[in-house]
Amino acid sequence: MILQTGIGPERAYRATEYLLANYPVTHLISSGYCGALEERARTGHAFLASSLKTMDSEDLLESDSILLSLARSALKQADIPSQEGLLMTSPKAILDTAEKSKVASDSGAKAVDMESFFIHRAVQEKDQKIASLTVRFVVDGLQDPLTDTEGILDAEARLKPLGLMRETIRRPKILMELPGLGKKAGIARRSMSRFLKTLFISESSMK
Repeated sequence: MILQTGIGPERAYRATEYLLANYPVTHLISSGYCGALEERARTGHAFLASSLKTMDSEDLLESDSILLSLARSALKQADIPSQEGLLMTSPKAILDTAEKSKVASDSGAKAVDMESFFIHRAVQEKDQKIASLTVRFVVDGLQDPLTDTEGILDAEARLKPLGLMRETIRRPKILMELPGLGKKAGIARRSMSRFLKTLFISESSMK
């Protein structure tokens, strides 16, 4: 089944808790968007999180090795460039190059998002036998400043018209920035769709 968690750590954790409490889950793949923290990654590239952590904790969670191998194969088959390593989950969006570089330098992380660690934590707390993996897709590269969408998008990443009106008054340049952000998100979304289709077709053919 497919579950949409919404944006942010708390929503991701609660949504995963609900899923695990109400459905028999044996394998879980978390996917969505991320920001790159290293130079090679570009918009639309994939990031395989071999491990995950947060900024305010030393806890380190690991992805399932078998699912990692399957994901590597699917990405190669789908011809999607990918990187692999530590994913940092942040309580807020990391917007500019200087902040991204500092997070990378301080943590060794290669990508950042706002949900994945807490999805994995909910899985670990429920049942450590559940195989879990995160594969995220890059919207903003290290050198790409990210437009601040706080106040414009709701928790499900849907546009809030009144919020857009307020933010346009406060920072008029946002109307020029949003089309570029939408284009990047579209590229990442198409890569994610191609990966998931390839992964599930490949998995079905092996049964």
